[in-house]
Amino acid sequence: MFILLAVAILMPSYANYEGRSISNAIMESVEPLKHQIEKQLLSGEKIEAKQINEKINSIQYLEQKSDGTLIIKATGIGQMIVLIPHKAQNKIAWQCIGGPNKHVDVFCRGD
Repeated sequence: MFILLAVAILMPSYANYEGRSISNAIMESVEPLKHQIEKQLLSGEKIEAKQINEKINSIQYLEQKSDGTLIIKATGIGQMIVLIPHKAQNKIAWQCIGGPNKHVDVFCRGD
């Protein structure tokens, strides 16, 4: 009985942890792409819109828009993350929108 109660309490916490771990792995995996986009935006170079088909850690779908926006769908529980670059004072700041909230970093929740 105690074991069933412990499992019932811990399973949702583990699922949330697993989802956040996948989101964090995705954010790490797209860092090189973000840096490339930042360099292109700062230099005024044209950014090519494309779907990226190579296998990247925990990413099922990755699309790069011509403005540098990245649209990402994760494998597993299927988190969606959208990273939008904004240029201000020769720097790039990234806005992140993602969900479900319990599976993405605070940076992406829009809280």
